[in-house]
Amino acid sequence: MHLRPVEPTEAGRAGTNAGWPALIEHIGDAHFLPALLGLCAEVAGASDLSLLGVDTGTDASAPVLLAAASRRGDAAQLAGHRYVGEQHYRLDHNLRGLPLLGGQLGVSHLHAAQLPSEAWRAACYDAVGLDERISLLIPAGGGASWIVLNAYRPRRCAISPQSAQQGWRQQAPALAAAVRRHLALAGAAAVVDPAPDPLKGLSERERQVVRAILAGHSAKQTGQQLGLSPTSVATYRQRAFQKLGVRRQVELFRRFGTGSVLSDR
Repeated sequence: MHLRPVEPTEAGRAGTNAGWPALIEHIGDAHFLPALLGLCAEVAGASDLSLLGVDTGTDASAPVLLAAASRRGDAAQLAGHRYVGEQHYRLDHNLRGLPLLGGQLGVSHLHAAQLPSEAWRAACYDAVGLDERISLLIPAGGGASWIVLNAYRPRRCAISPQSAQQGWRQQAPALAAAVRRHLALAGAAAVVDPAPDPLKGLSERERQVVRAILAGHSAKQTGQQLGLSPTSVATYRQRAFQKLGVRRQVELFRRFGTGSVLSDR
């Protein structure tokens, strides 16, 4: 991962991208996030984004997920909640490197293959079809306070990584100013909904089988509990794993543990 300050000579002219008028129009209102995602898609090929609030003055303080947007349902929101809730941020060099920027605007690029944790990659990238993260690290004016804008690129993207990074650096100062202004008007509290249902998209039987697996029950015990044959249990298990993007039972435990997935929603 490469984290570095933005040099003044790298900045391009804001407004040269078609998405800027919509972004400026919606600063401070509910349509800002979709407009920001549209601009990030144009500049860097992003399909998802997240905004984090970070306080580097408190070592034990978790980042706050301020916002998330995706062109594919709630993928960004789900990945953002996993990033914070499963504490993947503790391994994130972006957050560790913030003090090194000395209050300057910074940018970074990270490929999923470079992540230091297989669990982080599986939960926040592989499961939602993402491959790269381009970040804008914005000093929030509070000394140790930062805003981190993450733009996520899918596995297939028409814009090359080199062009995406160059465009990101050129638009960085203007993007930072727009994000700061929006949060000042809209409020910098967490504005995303509570964590989405991690089993969304599964049928009721598939949910029941997954919950039984996470509770430590064998296929035979699950079948007895639910009145299903071993073949039916295996079928529901396979369907659920395909929908969740996991291949093995160990991946299921790594992602969901034994938390709220076990309770009915």
